Amino acid sequence: MKTVVGLFKNTGDAQTTLARFASLGLSPSQMGVLSSSGDASTGARSFDLPELGRVSVNGLMLKFFDEPAMQGSQRGVADALLRMGVSKEDAARCVAGLKKGGVLEAVVVEDSREADAVAIMEGRTTRRTGASGARSTAAPARRTGPTEDVVIPVVREELRIGKQAIDAGGVRVTTHVTARPVEKTVTIREERVNIERRIVDRPIEDYDEVFRDRQLELKAMSEEPLIAKRAHVVEEIRVHKDTTERVEHVHDTLRHTDVELSELPSEHGGQTRSLGPAYEFGRQIRARMPGRTWLELEGQARARWEETNPGTWDRYGDAVRAGWETDE
Repeated sequence: MKTVVGLFKNTGDAQTTLARFASLGLSPSQMGVLSSSGDASTGARSFDLPELGRVSVNGLMLKFFDEPAMQGSQRGVADALLRMGVSKEDAARCVAGLKKGGVLEAVVVEDSREADAVAIMEGRTTRRTGASGARSTAAPARRTGPTEDVVIPVVREELRIGKQAIDAGGVRVTTHVTARPVEKTVTIREERVNIERRIVDRPIEDYDEVFRDRQLELKAMSEEPLIAKRAHVVEEIRVHKDTTERVEHVHDTLRHTDVELSELPSEHGGQTRSLGPAYEFGRQIRARMPGRTWLELEGQARARWEETNPGTWDRYGDAVRAGWETDE
């Protein structure tokens, strides 16, 4: 008997695959699901695992995961997958998928039906890794057409320098009003009325004018100080900012990914040409013609490559571009 394991993104995909296995005549005891989202099918048991938290397990999965010793281990899930025959790398991938809400499914089939079981699993998971003993595993991967693409990112850090305003100090201007005593001298005039009596003897001609009632007033005037104040500006204090510019040199380290490409020998013993020269050719193209896009350079790069390597551009063009992108 052999065990086939698959990792699915959600319960719906896993249940669809289980239905296909059931149509082949597999009994419920030969199939099982472990769900980290707590929504496994009928008959599931729920308990806590250190790596995943609350999980739902049913059917065949209970044989591998319903163990108290495993539940107390920090690597219980990974260890259980290793016992099922899953490789260390695929076990780590399965644990990571379960942490993201994935669903793990396992079925036990006869040796003669292993290929059919793997084919059903690969309807959802497209990469199969052989396991030790009498087991095999299936793990998710991306497939394009009949062969599988491996995408290797070429990463380069770039330095971006911004500016921010910070407090650099300044000036606080405070005004206070103070008073001081002053003294000035001013001349004051005062008038006084004095009365004098003098004895005289002279004849009067106009009797009527002399002998009538009269009232005379003579006022004395006196000055007093009159204080008036007037404010006027005697000085100005001007507060303003001067702006200067200076060049500051920023030192840092930028990282980038260097990719070395080489071809493996043929399974039949033949030797293939290394991709290293094509990769280096791409780097030289960038050094000689900087500041241009690959779309602008591709035609010239192809012509130069074909001068010394006729008829090989379709095979080595990707390596040339990879070398050109490395120095971006």
